[in-house]
Amino acid sequence: MSLPQSAIRPVLPQEVVTALSELGATSPTARMFHDGADAVDLLFSCLPIWESDPYPKLVAEIMWLGEVSSLVSVSNKILNVITVFLHVISTRPSTDPDSNFLRECAEEALQIHEPAAERCYITYNAYEFALDLAHLSIKTPASPIAAHLGKKAQQMAYYRWLAYGRKDELHPRALMRQTGPTQPVCKAFLPDDSDVKCKGCGMGGGTLFTCSGCLVSKDGHAAFRTAYCSRECQTNDWQRHRASCRELRRINRAATLYHELLLHLYKSAHYRGIGSISEEDGFIYVKYRNDEEVHYTEKSNLRQFPEHLAPSPEVANAVVMAGKTTTDNHFGVMEKLFNAIFKGTFWREERVSVLPKNVAFVVERDLVNVTRSLLSSLEMHEVVRITTLSGLDIAFDPCGCLHGWKELISPWAKYEKHRIAMAYPEHEQFKALEAATVRLEGLWWIPDVESSQVELVSTMVDALQTQARSISGGGEMLTVLNLNNSDEFQRARAHLLDSGKTAADTKACAVRGDPTYQTYITRNGWVKRIGSQEMYDKLKQVWLTDELYEEVKDDPAKLKELWAERLGNVGL
Repeated sequence: MSLPQSAIRPVLPQEVVTALSELGATSPTARMFHDGADAVDLLFSCLPIWESDPYPKLVAEIMWLGEVSSLVSVSNKILNVITVFLHVISTRPSTDPDSNFLRECAEEALQIHEPAAERCYITYNAYEFALDLAHLSIKTPASPIAAHLGKKAQQMAYYRWLAYGRKDELHPRALMRQTGPTQPVCKAFLPDDSDVKCKGCGMGGGTLFTCSGCLVSKDGHAAFRTAYCSRECQTNDWQRHRASCRELRRINRAATLYHELLLHLYKSAHYRGIGSISEEDGFIYVKYRNDEEVHYTEKSNLRQFPEHLAPSPEVANAVVMAGKTTTDNHFGVMEKLFNAIFKGTFWREERVSVLPKNVAFVVERDLVNVTRSLLSSLEMHEVVRITTLSGLDIAFDPCGCLHGWKELISPWAKYEKHRIAMAYPEHEQFKALEAATVRLEGLWWIPDVESSQVELVSTMVDALQTQARSISGGGEMLTVLNLNNSDEFQRARAHLLDSGKTAADTKACAVRGDPTYQTYITRNGWVKRIGSQEMYDKLKQVWLTDELYEEVKDDPAKLKELWAERLGNVGL
């Protein structure tokens, strides 16, 4: 129902009239607006209720999932409420201590950065406002949640739950029901199975033997375990179990090999300067340096990851992986390595983007020139769903260390239940784009600063394939992964790792010393790779000296003007 024009004061700005009309005359927003409610009370009372879990819907919107008509209403409602809130707070100030922060966030949310792209503006700005609420919730002291505490307290509890990684036991509804303090639950591992039974006869209890060929475990926690009540049962079941046993062993070998090479490559070719890394209260805080100078002063943007800054190897791996978990930032770079190692190990694979839950810790990245820090708990995360010929359904998560998760592979059903808040498979057209661009050794959506990593991957893969042929007498990687003798495979694995890492290190050193791999900023602010000796010769007349950069770096307008002038002098 539209709000009658007679019920709206003529002095109201048109955008407020429109917002109230779209929300409806009987909506809580309209009622609270006309009753003279406090602006902050109005905001938190009228945003989508936390019980409906609106955040995944916003994520779905910015990923363009589902039907647009059913999605726009969520973000459109948020921006309509923000519009009314901003008008109210500008006419009668709120007494809420967070009112100034919320007002700034609301003003930012209503800015149309691209007027021609209203659909993107509606969805992304509403999504960013939700991120602002999550950041506010972190600063808000945690308190027992109950209905009588008010809408703001309930909304803050919801966004705090999101920010801290959607832990099941900390859901606001669970907190409302609890009668005592919440006991911490380890999230590094999936829950252990308590009802393990004999694979042969189905008997449970007592001492069970474990098939060593396909046992996948870490620190005493088994992701995959095939158990038997006796050696006789194990022998009798071998014909049925043999295929899945060998498949699982092969995939586990491929996963661990891929993951170690992946981390090494990212560490040898890191492209963001890090100032500090610290850990506190379930958060890993990463403070990045302002690397703008490398694009103005002829310096390489690739460097060795500063592992010494991290308090532990686990934290270092999480920070390395931060920002590289989505399709464009992970498999966009690593596709060739994945194919080289996993080729022939499974029947079918599907890339699935997921919103994580039950994270062990959160990585908060404080980037330079970005309004808000980035929380790993609120970002999409890509995993691979692998199906084998024998019917095994496996989750392979190469980036799970970002969330403090220890398993690389696990049963898909268990992974889905305990670690996925929302999931969607890649679109077919997205796969087609990916396949077409990977053949060009670099994806169109990969920034130039990451294209160097794609070349490092190619160099690493060439070395791996050469080493695999040497080990297997002319065979492929699959032959090495299928080696029956465990000791023989471990020796082969060591050779593969050594050849792959050495090749990547050598290439990374060459890239850091080659000026054509350096980057510069174009007139419109894009970071571009130099690419050729001719371009480098031109830019030698453009680069700023360290002294000149220090003089103008704190005046963005002056820096931009000076840089544009120098680019123009050489025809760029």
